[in-house]
Amino acid sequence: MLKAYKYRIYPNKEQQVEIAKTFGCCRFVYNQTLAYRKEKYENGKISVNKIDCNNYCNRELKKAYEWLKEVDKFALTNAIYHMDAAYQKFFQEHAGYPKFKSKHDTHKSYTTNFTNGNIEINFENRKIKLPKLKKVKAKFHRVFYGKIKSATISQVPSGKYYVSILVETEHKEIPHVNCEVGLDLGLKNLCITSDGRKYKNPKTLAKHQRKLAKLQRQLEYKATWNGRKYIKIDTFYASSQLCSVCGYQNADTKNLYVRRWICPKCGTDHDRDVNAAKNILAGGLGQIA
Repeated sequence: MLKAYKYRIYPNKEQQVEIAKTFGCCRFVYNQTLAYRKEKYENGKISVNKIDCNNYCNRELKKAYEWLKEVDKFALTNAIYHMDAAYQKFFQEHAGYPKFKSKHDTHKSYTTNFTNGNIEINFENRKIKLPKLKKVKAKFHRVFYGKIKSATISQVPSGKYYVSILVETEHKEIPHVNCEVGLDLGLKNLCITSDGRKYKNPKTLAKHQRKLAKLQRQLEYKATWNGRKYIKIDTFYASSQLCSVCGYQNADTKNLYVRRWICPKCGTDHDRDVNAAKNILAGGLGQIA
């Protein structure tokens, strides 16, 4: 199966120039082939495919604009294929007609393909070899094993650079254990488990909320990936109000400042978030019973 691994890269000044040049050439080829395709259809009802557009680039554009030969050829081909994908989506899914790319776009990227060892990663030396760029410094937070298929180099609005490596790899599920856990994603702590563990997050509230949404997506993805059951409880489920021991509902806990409370029915002393996580676990198990 195919899996992508994204890493931060730190190109030097010369490499940054080459990346910027490739961004520009890919944008130019994308726009030129889109205009070519549009003109052919409007003037003669002639349909052209991505192979025709790639031939147009190699036979005409590269002759007229010699500087296109200076950048990675796979990046140009993939720019054309991306244009074709947008064009096909327009016809098949009735999406918006492909737009011409602007040099003012805040997110820039290009994709290159693996061939003859042109993409290599050295995890120990923290370097990645990429076509036309040679060895680039990188930060590897995890390793992978498998066959490299392609690499997408990108630059985000903050100016940081990243590379996403597409790898053909064999997935091995994490060993199954007889264990269930309820997770309460909160404001004070990032995550609270039904067995009492708390994971703090010192980030600001706005960043905290974004991280919560990302964490939810990751949990669901990893659960599916490893053959686990991920059950999301309804947002309006009163997990913080219910006593996880006897089921008594305490409306006073609607007040977020109430962090601990004693159940007036059974006398259990509750930590607000841990109790909520226990109720989430019970609610989830109830859905699959």
